[in-house]
Amino acid sequence: MKPSLLAMVFLVFCGLIGCSKSEMIEPGSLVTKWVLVKDSSGYIVGAGGWDTTSYIGVAGDYFDFRNDGKCYTKEGNVYDTLAYQLAGSNKVTIAKFGPNINGENSPSTIDPFTEHRATITSPDIITPGGTSFRVVNLKK
Repeated sequence: MKPSLLAMVFLVFCGLIGCSKSEMIEPGSLVTKWVLVKDSSGYIVGAGGWDTTSYIGVAGDYFDFRNDGKCYTKEGNVYDTLAYQLAGSNKVTIAKFGPNINGENSPSTIDPFTEHRATITSPDIITPGGTSFRVVNLKK
């Protein structure tokens, strides 16, 4: 099997194993200030090579989702404002969070989503050089 095909099979297999029943996101339940636990992004290269970066949240880091469709973030000494909107029962579109294809952000998945925890995962983008991703873990 070619390395790129092997990587694709691996990603599909991981996606199937990771499927679980998701709690439906009610519009008001996401709107709050979440504590940032971990922000990971990376690139899967070939058949198993990983290039990842992880930021472990420190006291004062947050993702603050507001009713006006804005999410204010703080990671270390970096502040940002992101536009967001719910895009389905467990999906949210967040500007500048995941991949931007043809000027549009793809919906990211929030799974698991509970009263006290949320994990936001960008869709994987497969390119000839590998697959890129971003995962943010939040808690209340």
